[in-house]
Amino acid sequence: MDTEAMIPTEDSEVIDIIRELSSDPRVSEVWTELSLSGHRIWMARGKNGHPWLMATDSLARFRAMISELSGQQ
Repeated sequence: MDTEAMIPTEDSEVIDIIRELSSDPRVSEVWTELSLSGHRIWMARGKNGHPWLMATDSLARFRAMISELSGQQ
């Protein structure tokens, strides 16, 4: 199990992270939800008709996925 997903994240931290990730020009939406088990799930959708939608309970993995799609790795 991903222990990073279990770490509580304050609302202000979440807002800052969403703002940061939303600044990527290839991302149109970034949002987060809590699963029934209390894991934070990070989701994003691409801009300009990009059909990708990605979701993960690991913020580090989520950041890496956005970087890979944006060619910033």
